[in-house]
Amino acid sequence: MVEVVFTMTSPACGESYDATIDGVDVGRVRLRYGRFCAHQADNTKLLLVDVRADGLDGCFYPDMAMRDAYLGIAAEALAAAAGHDTEVVVSVESDFDYDGNLRDWGARVDGAAW
Repeated sequence: MVEVVFTMTSPACGESYDATIDGVDVGRVRLRYGRFCAHQADNTKLLLVDVRADGLDGCFYPDMAMRDAYLGIAAEALAAAAGHDTEVVVSVESDFDYDGNLRDWGARVDGAAW
């Protein structure tokens, strides 16, 4: 079993995440205009799915169960492409709230990694 960690890089329009396994960049995922895509670290497209019929949505909020389901699918694809077991555990990290605000702006300004 392998842990895929998704770190939110944008909370909305398009909601996006960097993906790592054991601290190594394995790709990124994004939901934009109703399409969910996953790319490997070298930008090779692994997955493209129409998530929303109207094509207007750029974030999963408030449907977190849908987000978790699609991140799970992406985690399996990214793990397989990186040569890992496809039995995955998904973790999500974020410095954002769903209003698009950094949770701890002061820490970012005072020298944390951008």
